[in-house]
Amino acid sequence: MNEIVLSAPTRFPKILLFLFHGYGKSKENFASVAKEILKARPDMEIHIPDGVEECTEDNGREWFEFNGENVSVWEKDFLKKSPQVIEYIDKILEEKKLKYSNVVLAGFSQGAMVSLGIGLKLGVGGVISFSGLMLDPKSCVGKINTKVLLLHGGADDVIPIEAMKLTERVLSNAGVPVKSEIKTTLKHEIDREQIAKAMDFLKTL
Repeated sequence: MNEIVLSAPTRFPKILLFLFHGYGKSKENFASVAKEILKARPDMEIHIPDGVEECTEDNGREWFEFNGENVSVWEKDFLKKSPQVIEYIDKILEEKKLKYSNVVLAGFSQGAMVSLGIGLKLGVGGVISFSGLMLDPKSCVGKINTKVLLLHGGADDVIPIEAMKLTERVLSNAGVPVKSEIKTTLKHEIDREQIAKAMDFLKTL
């Protein structure tokens, strides 16, 4: 899987942060955000992969097919494609000799859906969702210690704020430690305030 890697100042990172881009985008779209987030911890290494296949409706990449607005269809293809992402994560963990507890998954929009779905299934150390929602609620089974931060814009017209609130309820009811932050005026995007909140979250892990 093609990726951009931003190395930690220290030779042996303790935290591996994986950033997953949105639908129709590429790893380059997250590069500037990653450079800022890297400042949060001197013991963190960031990996930004490209989506698993070419986007069917755009020039970029996708993690799973976005056909219409049927979330159950998204979930079906997500479950089909997610093993490729898990294999990619596992390979890097083996190279670094680290565990899932040392991993943080973060993503925007479709990438946030990937982060939530895979992160809770694997039981990683943390998940940051920028403007996303929860796919595969069945992954919230058993005791999960993964810390989750949900960041969303109140004016998001792509993935409405109600989707984030539903995700928060699902996670909270499953006993997952979850925190949400809503910026009322923000649309479907990431701003500096959200980046700062993500950095603060990373410092708690």
